[in-house]
Amino acid sequence: MEFIKMKLRTTEKPNIAVVGGACSQVSFTTPGFPAPGDTLHSSPSVNGPGGRAISIATGLSALECRVFFLSAVGVDQQGVRLLAALKERRINVDYVERLEHAATETMCALKDTEGNAARVVPGGAVSNMSRSPLFLSRAMISSCQLMVLLPDIPEDTFRFALEMARYYRVPTAAAATPPNRMPAKLIPWVDMLIVNQSEARALTRVDANSLEGANEALNFLLKRGAGSVVLYLGRNGAAASADVGGTFYVPAPKCAHPYTPVAEDAFAAGLAAALTLNAQLAEAVTFAVGCAAATAAKQGAEEPVTYADVHRVMEIGKR
Repeated sequence: MEFIKMKLRTTEKPNIAVVGGACSQVSFTTPGFPAPGDTLHSSPSVNGPGGRAISIATGLSALECRVFFLSAVGVDQQGVRLLAALKERRINVDYVERLEHAATETMCALKDTEGNAARVVPGGAVSNMSRSPLFLSRAMISSCQLMVLLPDIPEDTFRFALEMARYYRVPTAAAATPPNRMPAKLIPWVDMLIVNQSEARALTRVDANSLEGANEALNFLLKRGAGSVVLYLGRNGAAASADVGGTFYVPAPKCAHPYTPVAEDAFAAGLAAALTLNAQLAEAVTFAVGCAAATAAKQGAEEPVTYADVHRVMEIGKR
């Protein structure tokens, strides 16, 4: 695979705001998913920060971006530990909302040996996130090169974040997870929409597991008003388009290891990091595919990928 020579290095760190849910996560790995009434034995549980917004923010920080995290946690020990863990990852949490009337959410994540995952997220602070952290951080938002959003927060808050970005002329990239929380009426407000195959199917009712299906799904979302759309295909790479009928495909380098949900988050982080450095869409998607492959190659290691990891995987992929 040809890796586009990276102008994606700079002495200046780009500012990126990440807006989405924050929660603690308890993770289990089991031989498979349980059927009703089953009892499964899992690996020892792993505790730590969880949720896609935090995972993407962590990936951006590892890629040398200055990350400002906007979310909500409770005034409880879970929230204190969560914010401390994010600070250790060099993520700015100064604008995270602290709510007295709602607890910090704890997500249970189940993963099988093939890398498939399921999550259970109870309601809590994230479900009550207000506009306040966005309004209070408006000076910071105005300095950002990009805002990354997830619709796992209240719709009114999600809309306000898009309004703030538009007012300050900050480009936006929205990962449509969960897809049932991605309002169709707000798609035209998004400069870049990031979806996987199941999210594309939920939003378009098109099965995007073929090149024809991917093209149809991308065209559908572009006609809905998205500025550009990127479709994550896991070990098959990605498809993207900024114009109806202009779909292009970026294959992934060979990797024998499963692509976990963390690899998908690394893809989104790589895409966002590249965009802040003025990469063209094809270059940004190529780099994002490299981030996903490098994450898969780590075989479940917790450390997020760096530029060196991505270069190494892409060089191997060219052989």
